[in-house]
Amino acid sequence: MNRKRLAAGLAIVVGLGFVLTVPAIGDTEAGQCTLESVKGEFGATFTGAITAGDLAGPFAAVARIVCDGEGSCHGEGTQSLNGTILPFIDQGATYTVTPECTGSITVDLVDGPTIHFNFIIVDNGREIRSIQTDPGTAVTGNLRQQGILRR
Repeated sequence: MNRKRLAAGLAIVVGLGFVLTVPAIGDTEAGQCTLESVKGEFGATFTGAITAGDLAGPFAAVARIVCDGEGSCHGEGTQSLNGTILPFIDQGATYTVTPECTGSITVDLVDGPTIHFNFIIVDNGREIRSIQTDPGTAVTGNLRQQGILRR
């Protein structure tokens, strides 16, 4: 019985050692990113605050954003501006990507302003982290690739 526990414990330790010494699969390495790195369907959350203007106060949003891998995206969702619930719909967005896996995006909102974000691509494009760069905002976002459920 003790040999089985020892063997199982050793297998776990060896397995963990292997996992910890092998480079993380899926981590985006500098110099690899292109527009294609931001291709697919993303579930997105944005949180923070609007610090100026009529709707100054807490901000939150969820959206589904689809990017074509050629520099264009479109998103739809729901947002809360200081407790006022409104649709979040853009007329389209354009983005750029650097080889170092950072980028920027300009979003033209329907019935709203044009907004801007800087972002970093992580996990081979499966996740994008962003911050809004417009004055009077303190909003960050997290986008994750949507997976397809199979049953």
